Amino acid sequence: MSITEVYFAISREVAAPPEQVFRAWVAQPHAPYGYLEVAIPRRLVFTTEPEAPDAAVAIVTFAEHRGGTALTFEGSAPTDEAEAAEARWRAVLDRLAAQAAGSHSRGN
Repeated sequence: MSITEVYFAISREVAAPPEQVFRAWVAQPHAPYGYLEVAIPRRLVFTTEPEAPDAAVAIVTFAEHRGGTALTFEGSAPTDEAEAAEARWRAVLDRLAAQAAGSHSRGN
C-alpha cells in the first residue's frame, strides 16, 4: 500500500537578519530529529520523525530579503495528515518570526 504525500511550502518575512533567525530556529523546542544538512545561516535539511526509516525530509531556508529574512519551510505529509501538519508548521514559523523580530528590536 502506498501513501500519497502532499508537498507544502510556507514562507514568512522576518524583521531580523538571517543569522539571528537561524539561531532562533535551532534554539526552539520544535527542533527536528535529525539534521541531514546544515549550512549556517542559510539552510537546514532534517527529518521530521524520530528514527523512522521513511521519515519525511523538510528544508528550511533563510535568505536576506529587504533588510530582514525570507524564511521558507518546505515539507510534506501523508494526505490524511497534511492539513494538520501544515497548520503545525505555520504556527512554528509564526512563533519563530515573532520571537526573532522581537529580539532584533531589542538589539539582541
